[in-house]
Amino acid sequence: TVTVNICSVETRLSVEDLSSVAILAGELPVTATSCTASFYELEGPSTAAAGSAFSMKIIVRNVSIPAQGSPVPHSGKLAAVKAIDATHFAAASGVLGVPLFSFSIPAGTMGDYIYTIPNQTYLKAETIYLQLTADEPTELAGGVAMAGPIPVGPGVPQRVVVTVEDSVVGALGETDLTASLVDAFGNRIAGKQVTIQLTSGSGILLNGNPLSQSLLTDANGNAVFQFRAGKVSENNGFTAFSPDYPGIAPTIDVVLVSLLGDKTVAAYPNPVKITERPLTVEYRLEFNSDVTMIITDMFGREVYRTSASAGATGGISGFNRMTWDGRNGSGTRVAVGVYGLHLIMSANGQTQRAKTRFGIRK
Repeated sequence: TVTVNICSVETRLSVEDLSSVAILAGELPVTATSCTASFYELEGPSTAAAGSAFSMKIIVRNVSIPAQGSPVPHSGKLAAVKAIDATHFAAASGVLGVPLFSFSIPAGTMGDYIYTIPNQTYLKAETIYLQLTADEPTELAGGVAMAGPIPVGPGVPQRVVVTVEDSVVGALGETDLTASLVDAFGNRIAGKQVTIQLTSGSGILLNGNPLSQSLLTDANGNAVFQFRAGKVSENNGFTAFSPDYPGIAPTIDVVLVSLLGDKTVAAYPNPVKITERPLTVEYRLEFNSDVTMIITDMFGREVYRTSASAGATGGISGFNRMTWDGRNGSGTRVAVGVYGLHLIMSANGQTQRAKTRFGIRK
């Protein structure tokens, strides 16, 4: 069904099958020789904000209901669509808060009738068109009307979100920290200032102050900060916030720096001066696992043993760490020398073993 709201002017209707270029398009001239039939028009706002109510009007043109007649019910569907190009439309990414309409035009109505929906909403920040598809009355069933374009902007800022490109990086590795100010519906807001401050670790921010930087979000609502890791395995903590909105709580996150690479277990520093700092043992688990760590001397004799349960600290799927202060099971500091590190990891009825060596120096 095609609705044309012009009189005595020829309009050409073109139809094509978008699924195949081999199917030829068809074209048909359509002339509205009379303006007496009813049809729909839509009116919407010039702009809207995500989540905020806006008013839209359904206009029924050329109504003619005798005074002695009955009210005529009108109903149908309302949808948000987006333009693919100048002549093609597709469903938008969101839905309207009021997706249906239903009203009756009273008997005795002549001319145009306007029905207003005062509380329409849309939650996505994008440019949309409003589309009406009629179900009744019978003579207008299948009729379509559209209004737009309507740019829908983001709503009120609610929180700061951060995406870490690589949550685990190697020593001196680099990754992007993307910060955005978003509304309650996840829409990113352009042109707003966001700040990232490093709070722990030896990593730095590039292209400016190494510990704290502020940027404006771009047209897509993103501010991209470049991070470079230090030379040791550690958690690099940071906070992200918007100085323009002090009432919004900062977001806290970390970048994990790992020296593991493609290994299962690593011990560092190697050699370690155990009187100044403990040995750090880092390892990767495919599943939550029961883990036993055994340290042996150069002759294979056990000098220390500890364990972690599956799902607890040290036994969680992913990266884990344990430390050793250089004391044996009796609490005595061990001697300088070369030691073996053995990991036994058990999960889902399977046991895996990994080992490495490290040194203790004076």
